Amino acid sequence: MASFNVSILFETPPERTLLREQAEIEKERLEAKVNAEAKRKELVALSAENQRTQSEADAYAIEATMRAYRELPVENLKAMALAKMDSQQLMAMAFETLALNSGKIGELNITPDLFSQFMKKGSK
Repeated sequence: MASFNVSILFETPPERTLLREQAEIEKERLEAKVNAEAKRKELVALSAENQRTQSEADAYAIEATMRAYRELPVENLKAMALAKMDSQQLMAMAFETLALNSGKIGELNITPDLFSQFMKKGSK
C-alpha cells in the first residue's frame, strides 16, 4: 500500500490564498464605494429638500410683501416712491404732471429763477 500525506491534500497553494485575499480586498473596496455612494445619494436628497424649503420660504416672503403693497393705498405708494427721488426726478415728475393737465391750466408762468435754483441744487 502506498502511503501519502493527507495534509497535503487540504493545504491551499500560496497562489490560491493570495487570490482569495485579493478578492476579499476588492470586495471590501466595492462595498465601501457602494456605501459612499449611498451616503452621497442621501446628501443630494437632503440638499434638494433644503433648497425646496428655502424656495418656499422666499416665495412666501415675496408674496407677503406684494400683498402688503397691493393693500396699501396708492397715495402711500406714491409718497414712498417720492421719498426716494432726488430733486431732479421730482422736478421732472412735476413737469410731466403739468403737461398731462395742460388742458386744465389757463396760463402758466415759469420764471428763469426756478430753473437756475434747480440747476444749482442739481450740480451739488
